[in-house]
Amino acid sequence: TADAYSINPRVGVSRAARDLLRRLCELGWLYGKVKHFVDAQSSEQENGGAVMQALCSALASELREYYRLIAVLEAQSNEMPVTSFDEAATQRPYLTLRRLSVWLSEPTRRMRVMANLVAACSGKKGGKLLAALHKHAQHGDPFVHSFTSSLLAKASLPLYEMLAKWLYRGELFDPHGEFFVTAKEGVKEHELWASGYSVNASMLPPFIPSSVAHLALRTGKGINFLQKCCGSSGGWSADEASQLQRELEAAGPKGGLALLGSQDFDLATRSDDGGLSVEGVVEDDPVSVLGLGRGTGALERVVSGAARKVDAKLIEVLGRTFQFNEHVLAIKRYLLLGQGDFISALMDAARADLDEPASAVSSYALA
Repeated sequence: TADAYSINPRVGVSRAARDLLRRLCELGWLYGKVKHFVDAQSSEQENGGAVMQALCSALASELREYYRLIAVLEAQSNEMPVTSFDEAATQRPYLTLRRLSVWLSEPTRRMRVMANLVAACSGKKGGKLLAALHKHAQHGDPFVHSFTSSLLAKASLPLYEMLAKWLYRGELFDPHGEFFVTAKEGVKEHELWASGYSVNASMLPPFIPSSVAHLALRTGKGINFLQKCCGSSGGWSADEASQLQRELEAAGPKGGLALLGSQDFDLATRSDDGGLSVEGVVEDDPVSVLGLGRGTGALERVVSGAARKVDAKLIEVLGRTFQFNEHVLAIKRYLLLGQGDFISALMDAARADLDEPASAVSSYALA
């Protein structure tokens, strides 16, 4: 192909050296694909979205490790000239093509996986991008599975940041349309609960069950209903949001990072503004990051806990502030004849006709 590397046939090297050089050149070709993808997405931050930028940040971190390795190899190559297949040279401490092949075998594997991922993720965003990463993580090779899962964990941080804001404060900040909860514009307050928000199934990652997504939808929708429809006396305050977050963090494994579905290690650290930072990510066991192969019990517990808290607040506000129970009782008394006023009024109105002999009462009048 046009972007491939090949060895000039006029160069006088052995066939074994040519094969070795061809394998080494593959790494440079793969690096070019990954670097071009990262640079292109970095120049299109307005369109790529937060999840794509998180993925590019993780890829850039891997590339920095690759640069460090190349710097070390370059320093070794400058000590003495590289000898291709000199058997005596292999016993000396300086760099040879054979040693270079051994040094670069692991980076080549990593770069090959990253090149496959950027090809699969190109043109995608949000939940669709995470679904593509999740699909590649379902691999039989433990190295590919572990490495892809670690990238998936870092790329998922913006999604969980959006989910945390939605669960705790009812805030839907999604300028790039990446979140699985969407808002309908122009909805009136009395239609907010029924039509204001919905789940966008196309943006729902496969590692978040549909039942959890709909429960999260109801939770954030309840907070918005309290804020927009219940007035100042029944709204959802910032103190209540902070209290809910503290309660769930105290109850969840690893102190609040239950939202990330991690039960074995800290996936991320909290920054000063309460957000999540990808710094300090532990990569020893990326399989447990999102519960891959283990379910999403921790995430479900957090969402369920938030839903119970918001539901209780809704019931309290509707009952105490808006006398919901009294309204329902009044409807019961009137429509279901619970109090008897309607039947009493009917009997009083029909008394004159009912006092007449049956033979004298017209069936049309009774009707």
